[in-house]
Amino acid sequence: MASIGLIGTAAEGPHTVIGLSLPTIGVVHYNDAGQITSVTGFNIALGYSARYFYAKDGLQPNRFNGYWDWGTVILILPYIEFGTAYPIPVGEGDQYIVFDLGLIYIVPYIGVSVYF
Repeated sequence: MASIGLIGTAAEGPHTVIGLSLPTIGVVHYNDAGQITSVTGFNIALGYSARYFYAKDGLQPNRFNGYWDWGTVILILPYIEFGTAYPIPVGEGDQYIVFDLGLIYIVPYIGVSVYF
């Protein structure tokens, strides 16, 4: 299991995630090397979501980044997801538009979010 790491410690990096994705609104977590390792927060289904990136170098721009995700719907019904995220850098610093493609159980899922 991936470690959550430090919350919002990278000086130039994004600290917040918002979008039509899982989580819908949340925070970005970093490891000691300043790399994004996970995002956590609340989702549009009135639940909690936690996404962990597989790569040791964290979420990297302009490449497919594998992840696994778990969470709840209406705070009590659990789900699990596996997929890939493709972040595209925008603006100054390390802000991203992130496109997601995954499977929640066996149901395909497409999402988009902004990390800022």
